[in-house]
Amino acid sequence: MLGKLCKWLRIFGFDVEYTPPDMTDNDILERCRKNDLWLVTRDKGFRGRYGKLVMISALDIDSQLKEFLSRFPPDPNKFFTRCPVCNAVLIPRDSSELAGLIPEKIMEMHKEVDWCENCKKAFWKGTHYDNMLAYINTIIAEVQNAHS
Repeated sequence: MLGKLCKWLRIFGFDVEYTPPDMTDNDILERCRKNDLWLVTRDKGFRGRYGKLVMISALDIDSQLKEFLSRFPPDPNKFFTRCPVCNAVLIPRDSSELAGLIPEKIMEMHKEVDWCENCKKAFWKGTHYDNMLAYINTIIAEVQNAHS
């Protein structure tokens, strides 16, 4: 239901789990209670069933991010520190250590990359990074302007 939001919150540096589709509502609530987790959802069936609930009403990703970030301001030091796919903490690595795992062109252009040990994926600061950072800054500015 909020997969795209989950990915973006990880890019913002939030520790975010995404429940498998076969997990029941009761299983989700039990996991949240057991681990003292916030539950972020659009499912109105969770209202009144759990105290640490964040209801997201928006359908588009920009508005969803603004709803969440207005309650939980991000820490810029945590941007791009988690794998957007699996949520693992990314490890800065010398690109030469990853020979055979990443394209040679990336090794030539970037001395350091961020590595996900879980997914075995590398992330580097290319044009896609620049575009994502510009998007992050736009969303944050809009949240701040809405609260001014």
